[in-house]
Amino acid sequence: MWILNLSNMTWPKFENSLQAVAWVDTREELEAFVERERVENYQDDGFSKNFRKGGPLEMFNPISLVDPEFFYGCPHYETHGTREEVVQRSIESFEQKFDAFQNSLHDARATGGG
Repeated sequence: MWILNLSNMTWPKFENSLQAVAWVDTREELEAFVERERVENYQDDGFSKNFRKGGPLEMFNPISLVDPEFFYGCPHYETHGTREEVVQRSIESFEQKFDAFQNSLHDARATGGG
């Protein structure tokens, strides 16, 4: 699963924060999506915009041509494995947190704290 991270132009400290805005199976799909949404730069509501008006990326800053891979050290494109791997890791993480919670309840009861 590939994720596209862009900075939201309405956030006050955009250089420190990227937001996941799209996720698909391949990087090529993400790049094609960005290209479909990209338009000639225009001014609107006090913002300099680079993506289609009314589109899902309208309020996001474009990927830098100077460094198309990173924005202030954060990746624009990142992969987390296949969709199945992402789901499996999420399940495992939840199970670990649930087990830890159950153990803390058991420990609290055993010591008279719950």
